[in-house]
Amino acid sequence: MATERAALNPIAVIVHLVAIAAGVYLGITAIAAISPDLPSESSQPGVQASAVGDQVAADDPNSLLQPGPLAISLNSVDDQLAAGKSLSHVHITPSEITTETTDTGGFDVADVDNSAPLRLANLIAQQRKDVDGLGDVQFVDVRLDSDGNPQWYVQLVLDIDPPRTYTAPLGALSVTPGG
Repeated sequence: MATERAALNPIAVIVHLVAIAAGVYLGITAIAAISPDLPSESSQPGVQASAVGDQVAADDPNSLLQPGPLAISLNSVDDQLAAGKSLSHVHITPSEITTETTDTGGFDVADVDNSAPLRLANLIAQQRKDVDGLGDVQFVDVRLDSDGNPQWYVQLVLDIDPPRTYTAPLGALSVTPGG
C-alpha cells in the first residue's frame, strides 16, 4: 500500500508570509504613531506656562516669579534633569523657565529658592522708591559667578531708571546694584 502525500500548496505559504509581514509592518507603524516623542539628548530642561499665554505680568498670581507656580515649575525642571547633570544657569521669566546644564561644577534645582524672586524684588523696592516690587521685574536668573558659585541676577524692566540689574548670593538678605 502506497501512502500518498498531499502536495504543499505554495499559494497558502505565500499568503501567510505576506500576512505576517503586513502585520509586523502595521504594528510598528501604529506603535510609532501613538508613542510620545522624547526630547533629544541636546535639549535642556525647562517649563513654559502655556496655559496662561506669553503675556503674563510679573506680579500676576500665575507668574512663574511667584513662589507657588515657581515651586511647581522647579519640580518639573528637576524631573527633566538627566542623571549626573547639574544646572549652570536658570532663566526665569513670568511665563517661562529655561536652563543650561553642566556635567561638573553646577548647582542643584534644590538650591533655587522659589520665594527668592519675590524677596529680592521687595529688597530692591526697599532701596528704590521708583520700584514697586515684583511688578517691575523683567526676569530673574540663577547663574554661576566668576568663582563658580551660584548667584541671583535680577533684571528690572527697561522703563525704570538705572541701575536695572541687581545681584545677590543664594540665600542673601540684601541685593547689590550691578551685575
